[in-house]
Amino acid sequence: MLSLEFLRTNARLLGFGVAMALFSSFGQTFYISLFGSDIRNTFDLGHGDFGSLYAAATLSSAVMIMCFGWLIDRYSLKLFSCVTLLGLAIACTAMAQLSGIVAFAFTLFALRFFGQGLISHASVVTMGRYFTKQRGRAIAVASFGHSIAEVMLPPLVVLALGLFAWQTVWQSAAVFLVVIAVPTVIWILHSIPVSPEAVHERTAEANQIDWTVGQTLTDPGLYMRLPVTLATSALGTGLVFHQVHIAETKGWSLALIAGSFSFYAVMAIIATVAAGILVDRVSATRLMPYYLLPLGVTCVLIATLDADWGAPVYYGVMGISSGIHFGVTGAVWAELYGVRHLGAIRSVMQAAMVFSSGIMPAIMGILFDWGVSIATIGWSAAVYCLLSSVLSGFASKPNRDTPLGQPRNTPVV
Repeated sequence: MLSLEFLRTNARLLGFGVAMALFSSFGQTFYISLFGSDIRNTFDLGHGDFGSLYAAATLSSAVMIMCFGWLIDRYSLKLFSCVTLLGLAIACTAMAQLSGIVAFAFTLFALRFFGQGLISHASVVTMGRYFTKQRGRAIAVASFGHSIAEVMLPPLVVLALGLFAWQTVWQSAAVFLVVIAVPTVIWILHSIPVSPEAVHERTAEANQIDWTVGQTLTDPGLYMRLPVTLATSALGTGLVFHQVHIAETKGWSLALIAGSFSFYAVMAIIATVAAGILVDRVSATRLMPYYLLPLGVTCVLIATLDADWGAPVYYGVMGISSGIHFGVTGAVWAELYGVRHLGAIRSVMQAAMVFSSGIMPAIMGILFDWGVSIATIGWSAAVYCLLSSVLSGFASKPNRDTPLGQPRNTPVV
């Protein structure tokens, strides 16, 4: 379990992970999707049009994450964090002052690049870099930031939209980031203590070689694990992005959806803690072939449930799949390839996940416009979960004592 000693000793470092995860929410799909109807009405967009714009913005951000994600390996964490938070604040301000569809597209890009991309990246990379034996628990604690936001923000946004214009809500988010988020991160990162345990754990890995990005991309096991790694990002984002439309087809009210997100967040917290403990005991690599089971169940539920009581059940199981995904994928790359180049390696993986999360809303939007039912999409997604899990089970673990293409005992430069 999460011991008080662990939390106390690493309070500032863990607090940073939680804070960055929470602050990234303004660029996350669950937040942006709450404004879906207002945005489509403002710009007269269909589901496919909005999804395609969102996909283009997200895919562009995926490319840029690969270009800039490595900076966290080179520059101070404080500088990296403050710059990305201010970038997200500017994007939120731009969202509140949109003047046309082109400006909207560029603003979506900035929201995804800074929010879902670099700010989330900083949270997970920091946990993976400073923790080894308790890496799973650290990543689980950091994910509480996502869960807190998923509990608090949907009801607050629904309430705010009943009182103010949707542009005002976005401007409030920008003010929050500048006035609250940036000073909070500066305070947290002031003289962060690295615990003796963390230093000891890191040196315990000194006999293993940290792979570079180039070496990582030559590992066949990476590509066998990618389909299962991308599943939650792609399918989860697609379902959440179109949650308002899905709710309308099932007769679920927006208030019901906002309330059901609380079940999502609570189950995500429980699942992430459980996954973190399992990762520390078993390893994330061994869990990968099995962790899509809850997502597969989620897809079956959305295909079959229409009653109002089905909404909290559906969101609760989706929360389990999201929590396990965060716990496993946050640790697996450090386990497989080391932490020295973790920022650069994870930026490539993050870009792939952002790419998949960007293209799925467009695909689902087009399918909805073509009249494809949510039941058909749900069953097809469940089959994908099964097949990708089987494939990942055959992936071998790379030998970090002897990187690919290197003779044994030859140093890598």
